[in-house]
Amino acid sequence: MDAGSGVAAANDTSLIAWGLPRYRMGFFVSSATLAPSPVAGLGDGALCLGGVIGRHDRAGEVRSSSDEGRFTLALDLTDVPAGSNVASITAGQTWHFQAWYRDQNPDATSNLTDAVSVDFR
Repeated sequence: MDAGSGVAAANDTSLIAWGLPRYRMGFFVSSATLAPSPVAGLGDGALCLGGVIGRHDRAGEVRSSSDEGRFTLALDLTDVPAGSNVASITAGQTWHFQAWYRDQNPDATSNLTDAVSVDFR
């Protein structure tokens, strides 16, 4: 997984998840907190986020992986899901992101990418 610009004022950050199975549904999750230790038992992956976790599963945010096994999401840093609320990401904050996706390993399951941290400036 990768993230674009870390300049909060530019509001030009996109998340990219790759290495996914082709044509599988998924979405990104985000938090200002990392988990003290990854949480297993959520399908095949480990959730590395802690605290208040936002699910980018609102209208227009759910993705399907391409033939290359990737999907992207352009973030609006003024409207980031944070539990049942929204947050604005500002300079000086660090946020953490993962992608959750449907998987087949060999039976139907779900998985998570590794987490990526972005220090916004």
